[in-house]
Amino acid sequence: MNLTYSFDKNRKVPDVVLQLPLVEINNVVLSLANRELRNRSGLFQKKHILGTQKTRDRKEKLADLNIEIPEHFRQNFEMDDVFSIDKKYLVVGVGDCTANLFRPSFDASKEIPLFFLEDEPIKQKEYYAFIVQRGKKEPEIGIKKITFQDETPLEDRKVIDNLEWLFCSTPLVYDGGVVPDLEMVVNDYDLRHTFGRDAKKVTDELYLSLRDGYDKFVKILESKKSKILSFGPEVEWYHAGIGVKENCVILIHNTGSLMDLALKFKEHGVENAVLLDSGGSPVIWANWTKGGVLAHNFNYRSKRGAVIIVEIS
Repeated sequence: MNLTYSFDKNRKVPDVVLQLPLVEINNVVLSLANRELRNRSGLFQKKHILGTQKTRDRKEKLADLNIEIPEHFRQNFEMDDVFSIDKKYLVVGVGDCTANLFRPSFDASKEIPLFFLEDEPIKQKEYYAFIVQRGKKEPEIGIKKITFQDETPLEDRKVIDNLEWLFCSTPLVYDGGVVPDLEMVVNDYDLRHTFGRDAKKVTDELYLSLRDGYDKFVKILESKKSKILSFGPEVEWYHAGIGVKENCVILIHNTGSLMDLALKFKEHGVENAVLLDSGGSPVIWANWTKGGVLAHNFNYRSKRGAVIIVEIS
């Protein structure tokens, strides 16, 4: 196993950089807890509806559907004790896939492959997708721009060959360049990340505009461009991202803004990277360590709505 990772222990919450060569990956699975109950339902934290009580109720019901990481293994591999086997597994949290808009996913192995939440602008939007395709030896992993037509993901209007699964997320680095802040914002439903903790008037206006459609949301968002914050304490969060560099997958946990995380990926020579999770959701978990957790935030939540499970050589 040729897995390398480092922790910056000078930070209150350590930064993490983990590198995993593609040749070390035998299999990689996207696992969504209680997928059928969530798919295209209103059961998620809808910030664009009126009434805080409704949002709170939805969030509590959403959390009830999350499961512990070992349970993800039981559901995907019928594996009772992942700690007692010889195989090495690395797990990465990607909880926004089951909690927020702008995070549709597609799994070719499922009876209903396409997963998205109520009000997702699936027919209108171009997405940045983390994609896993079947390769001759190891899986082929990349990040590409896609659209959906008739519930099928397309790249350049063509069906993606040998597609196993994908999830869509906020772009950080694309084609070797740091993504402009407006492009990040239009792909990130949690507007606190880019307008700040104290910008409730702005974010409420944007969320409520979604009730009238995605096009109106984008139009108002563009008019608020000058209020986007790329750096500073108001947009500082614990973020996790995943990127692709040559023949290597890189995971980075970083406390800062989305732009800080993007620059961190760029610093490591990553060509393409997207956001995984933020706040208490990010986790790197391994079955060869006591308790499983390699890295997490101080308010880590052990139950996960979605994870990526990687079997390592």
